[in-house]
Amino acid sequence: MSNGLPEPQTKLAEVKRGDSWQGLGLITVKLNDAALDLTGASVLMQLRKRPVHGKTIAEWSTARGSIEMIDTANGQFKVVGRVMNVPAGSYAWDIEITLADGRVITIAQGTWRILQDVSR
Repeated sequence: MSNGLPEPQTKLAEVKRGDSWQGLGLITVKLNDAALDLTGASVLMQLRKRPVHGKTIAEWSTARGSIEMIDTANGQFKVVGRVMNVPAGSYAWDIEITLADGRVITIAQGTWRILQDVSR
């Protein structure tokens, strides 16, 4: 499955705590080299200290408007940037899509390091 990210499992670029993160630009979800229709789908991205049983540190979603559908018929969306007011540390993240028919797919996951800042 292609998703517009560099790899299905990847490290996101480090960002300093309290700095503005640019978000993830246009992501195109493909299945067997064809765009996956995301009409009626919801998308969720979570950041957790531990992948299993870890508290959600930050969340982006279509429900909250922090993930924007760009072209649902062509499988395209983007994750909106934000100020990263989370404690410095190494985190697990993933992006999960719930399709209109109820199927759930995880299109990307990895680690993300938030660095300690000095100036506040």
